[in-house]
Amino acid sequence: MRVKLRSLVLVLVGSTFALLSCARANEKMPIDVHRAIEIADGAVTSKGIDRASLELVTAKQLAVPFNDVVPRKPTSDAQRALAKKLEGRSYWYVYYVTPAAETGGDIGIFVDAKTGEVIDVYRGR
Repeated sequence: MRVKLRSLVLVLVGSTFALLSCARANEKMPIDVHRAIEIADGAVTSKGIDRASLELVTAKQLAVPFNDVVPRKPTSDAQRALAKKLEGRSYWYVYYVTPAAETGGDIGIFVDAKTGEVIDVYRGR
């Protein structure tokens, strides 16, 4: 009887571990920097811009609505709208420039760090 009980316990523990492993495999994993860049590259291409014409400057993860594009106290409607979209979210800011750094040649992509959704695209003026 003791052997059967021990076997039953081992089967239950093993089954529980297997179920937990499967559940974790199905959870949405956070987006890492490499995936954020891939998503941003796709967003650049979808805007009709040749990705090869741009130089990647930075990809940084933020969890505050202010950043390189949106100051702590937004002054324009566009900045306020972007700050509202970013509020309460963890996101990646992926920033590109043209090698010649011409006016309007920069582009920033905001990627949700949990879902991979492109939150917004910033184009330099």
